[in-house]
Amino acid sequence: MKLHALALVAATAGFLVAAGACAWLLTTYMAGYGPGMLFLEADILLKLAMMICILLWLPITGLGVAGLSGRSRGIGGLLAAAGWSSALLGLLAGAYGLLMIRMTLNAVGPVRFAVTAPAYAEAALAAAVGLAGAMAAFAFGAAAARFRALRP
Repeated sequence: MKLHALALVAATAGFLVAAGACAWLLTTYMAGYGPGMLFLEADILLKLAMMICILLWLPITGLGVAGLSGRSRGIGGLLAAAGWSSALLGLLAGAYGLLMIRMTLNAVGPVRFAVTAPAYAEAALAAAVGLAGAMAAFAFGAAAARFRALRP
């Protein structure tokens, strides 16, 4: 249970940072844009990673509900694996976005931050989507472990 709780705290902190950075970039440098529009204009690999993370939410929710029902005992490991997979995929997509920014800046040369802000927002959004799935998995895992401990 402690592992799920610690992972939940870490995923929540990372999500708050990534989502806050994305929201700040959207409001400061991209007025009128929302996360949906940002997703539509994102790099194809970032879109793919975000869609896979969103698809991971389905088994996470199913496993979480099964774990909370108390009928399945081996759900904790599957939830942890799905949570870590979602977090890793989101963070790798964010790192890919940052790598693409660096490669573009090396090819083009120095530009103002306002020019690169949409790409930074895309990377932050990808990391936030992956960490949101991890938060759900770790929350379900911690709740299921707590319910198992309370049952006779």
